[in-house]
Amino acid sequence: MPSGNPGLDGLRERQREAAKDAFADLKPVPGIRMISEDRDPWVALEDALTAAWSVRDEELERLHAEREELVARLEAYQAMRDESATRAARLLSLKVTIRDKRAAEGITPDHMSRYLTKHQWTRKRCWDNSGELWYHPAKDVDVFVPLQEEFVDYAERVADFLSALAEVEDRSALAVMLDLTGDGEK
Repeated sequence: MPSGNPGLDGLRERQREAAKDAFADLKPVPGIRMISEDRDPWVALEDALTAAWSVRDEELERLHAEREELVARLEAYQAMRDESATRAARLLSLKVTIRDKRAAEGITPDHMSRYLTKHQWTRKRCWDNSGELWYHPAKDVDVFVPLQEEFVDYAERVADFLSALAEVEDRSALAVMLDLTGDGEK
């Protein structure tokens, strides 16, 4: 809309052209009219910036909500993990004995020898490859290690071994068994 003032009309035309050039690469924002002949370019610029900030604010709010959801999930996961660790620790602290034949059969003479060596036990005596007697000098105690897995009472001897170690170490036989097989912490 011409004002009748050639200087003012020329200035507006130059502003309009500058705004069109500045916003030529921008995507249209729904509900916002860009530069047109009947609109002041500075009003259009202000509307475009307001719309862009509104979109940015909405995106930030969405990202913040996603972050909050992820934090809540992480906290729930950590709580479950802590609860599981507490339960596992409680189970391992129970003073149980192992009498299940299948569980005891999973422990080999090699498992027992490696465990005893690692924990400063020394081999004291061996009987014709049927078994060994191990000694711990600091605790002044002996334990018997069965060597022949084929023997009928092998599982019972392993259970006795686990019970003896559990008593010496003041731990659960289950915890000792897990350590022997490499499934425990120690």
